[in-house]
Amino acid sequence: MKKKKFIYVFIFIYFILFLTLSVLKHESFNSTGFDLGEYEQQIWGLSKGKLIFDTVQGTWVFGDHFDIILLLIVPFYWIYSSPITLLVIQTMAISLGALGVYLISKLKLKNEAASLILSIAYLLNPSVHYINLFDFHPIAFAIPFILFAFYFMEKGDYKKSVFFLILLAMTKEHLPLYLTTFGVYLFLSHKKRKLGLTLAITGILWFVTAIWIMPYVFSKGAHGFLYFQRYFGQILFKITLVILLFAPVLFLSFLSPTILAVGIIEFGILLTTSPRPYTEIVYHHQASILPLIFIATIYSIPLAYKLLKSTFKKIRLIKNSTKDHIIIVISSLVLISTIICYIAYGPFTILYDLNEFKTNTDYVKTGNEFVDMIPKDASVSTNNWVIPHLSQRYEIYKFPKPLYEIYFNLEYSKPEYVLLDMGDALTDPKRVGNKIKDINFNLMFNDNEYGIIKAEGTWILLKKGAEHNENICKIKPFLNKEEYPYLSITINETGGKY
Repeated sequence: MKKKKFIYVFIFIYFILFLTLSVLKHESFNSTGFDLGEYEQQIWGLSKGKLIFDTVQGTWVFGDHFDIILLLIVPFYWIYSSPITLLVIQTMAISLGALGVYLISKLKLKNEAASLILSIAYLLNPSVHYINLFDFHPIAFAIPFILFAFYFMEKGDYKKSVFFLILLAMTKEHLPLYLTTFGVYLFLSHKKRKLGLTLAITGILWFVTAIWIMPYVFSKGAHGFLYFQRYFGQILFKITLVILLFAPVLFLSFLSPTILAVGIIEFGILLTTSPRPYTEIVYHHQASILPLIFIATIYSIPLAYKLLKSTFKKIRLIKNSTKDHIIIVISSLVLISTIICYIAYGPFTILYDLNEFKTNTDYVKTGNEFVDMIPKDASVSTNNWVIPHLSQRYEIYKFPKPLYEIYFNLEYSKPEYVLLDMGDALTDPKRVGNKIKDINFNLMFNDNEYGIIKAEGTWILLKKGAEHNENICKIKPFLNKEEYPYLSITINETGGKY
C-alpha cells in the first residue's frame, strides 16, 4: 500500500472513533443546550421552513450568530432529523482537516512520509479533540475550509480557493474577515491584485453586514460581538492559551509570521476578548486559528532545516543527512511533541472520563423514558444537559427559565412540562452552564400550578395543571443532606404558591 492511501485509513479511524465518542457523550446526557441543543433547535426549525425563535439562547435564528452555513445542513435533516446528524457532519469536517494538512505538506515539503506524519499530528492534536467533543459548533467547519482554501490558493486554483473562502465566511459572523486577510495575502504574495482587492473589500462589507445590519433584521438589536469588552486582562489565561496551542507543534509556527498574519484578526479576537471561555482550550473558539498554526508549522519546517544545517553543520549526523531525512525528523519531533501534550492536557487527561459516557446505566435509561413521556409539541423547561434530547420543538428552555427568572425581558407563559435531573450532574461544570440556585428548586416544588407526574432515580417530571399535593412526597429523598449535599429544598406544609 502506498503511503498516500494511509492518510485515508487514519482519517477513517479518527472519524469512527470520535463519532462514537461524540454520540456516546450525547446519549449519556453529557451534551448541553449550549450549544448542541441551541443549534439543533435552530436547524430543526429551518428544516421545517421557518426562521424560529431560539428559546435556548433567547434570539431569532441568525440573530445571535450569523452562521448561514446552517442552511447547507438543513437537507441532511430532511434525511435524518437528530442531534446525531450534527455530530456526524462536524466529525466528518474535522476529520477532513487531516487531508488538508497532508495536501499542503506534500505541496510544500515534497515529502510524502513527512506529510503523513504531520497529518497524524493533526489527528492527535488536543485542540482538535476538544473542538470535536464539545457538542456542535459551525465554527468547527472553519478548520477544513481554511486548509483547503489555502491549499488551492497555493496551487494556483483560485476558483476553488474562493469557493472554500465563501464557505468559511458563512460559518460565523466575524470569519468574513478571512476574505480580507487572504485577499491581502493574494495581493502581496501571489501578485493577484484584482482578486486580492476584491476579496479584501468583500470581506469587510460582509463583516459589516453580519455584525451591524443582520442582527437588527433578525433580533432587533446590535450584535453581542460589539459588547464584548476587549482588553488584555486575564493575561495569565491568554499566555497559557498561546502556550497550549503552539506547544504541540514545537512553536515552529512562529518561524512563518507571514502565514500567521493571515489569521491576525482571529488571534486578536481570541486573545483580547474578556469572557473566560475564549481563553480556555477546552472550548471551540480556537477552531478558526488552529489551521493557520498547522499551515505555518508546515511552512516553517524548511526554515528549521536550514537553521539546523547552518547552526550544526559540523555535526556529522546532520552533515551527512539529506534534506528529506531531516524534514522527516523535524516532522516526527512535532508528532512526538503532540503526543506529549496530549498526555499532559488532552481531553481525557483533564476534562472527560470515559466512564461518564456509558449509555446502558439506569440513569440513562430512566432519563430516556422521561424524555419520551413528553409530547413532541409541548413546551419544556429542563436542565442544560437534557435540552439536546428535547430540542426539536418551538419552546425548550434551560431551567429555571422562563419560570422564575427574567427571560431576556420577554413575556412567556410557563411551560407545560418541567423535567429535572436532581443528580450530581448539577455539580458538573461541564454540563451545568449556569448553576441552578436552591431558591429556584424551592419555587418549583412549591408552585401549586405544577404537580409531579413521575419520579424515579434522580429524575422528576412535573406537569402544569397536575394535582400539586398528590405526589409532593416524592421530593422527600432529595431532602436527605447526606445523599444530596448540594441540594437545599424546603417544602411548605400547604404546598406553597409562587
